Amino acid sequence: MSSPGSANATYSYTPSSVQTKPHKELFLERFPEFTKTRRVAACFVRPNATCPVCGERVFYYQNDNGSRVFFDELGPPWPKHPCTETGIILAPGTQLDLTFSIRSQAVVTEILTWQKHYRAEFESEFTTKYGTKPWQLAVITKRMKAQKQVFTIAKLLKQGRVTKVYFSCKALPKCCKSGFLIAIGKRKISFIDTVTLAPIEITINRYRGAKPFLDAMEDTEILP
Repeated sequence: MSSPGSANATYSYTPSSVQTKPHKELFLERFPEFTKTRRVAACFVRPNATCPVCGERVFYYQNDNGSRVFFDELGPPWPKHPCTETGIILAPGTQLDLTFSIRSQAVVTEILTWQKHYRAEFESEFTTKYGTKPWQLAVITKRMKAQKQVFTIAKLLKQGRVTKVYFSCKALPKCCKSGFLIAIGKRKISFIDTVTLAPIEITINRYRGAKPFLDAMEDTEILP
């Protein structure tokens, strides 16, 4: 195992262990996105940008026309980062990551263990702040176009074993392809349209398991 001072050091949560720095300080060095705020989405998705105004870690979208938007959280109500709600001008040559990196199960477990130890109630704080519970985040793994429906498989981002969600809807934008990040509610999905950068909600039919989902596919004429 690497020493605490080495460049490749990794740290896991052990309350009784002796460290050169307090565990909380080490944790926040690795995950600076939790220094100022407690974001539910950041437990599962790495923020892909830093606000050029206040320096906080945020979630960033940009379309081909150069329009951009920064969010504090992913999923409804899609709260925009307050520093950038009125728009900002980035310095020439500024490069921002346009993709999202999903955290590994080991990292998710470490973050949620830290949260529990320090009694940081991320979800309850989200509910208090935005008046709604956070939707579950998921990544689309496959979509199949049919005559009257689009059938989709998505993988939930959460702690524990991999959980898949099966759903269909009447129409789904082309941006919702494999690897695309969405938020899933009871009967709806929500995502950011990559052209307009506006939040979109679509009503879906959810299937409780693979068999009903696949049976529904067999009853539908699949188009090439």
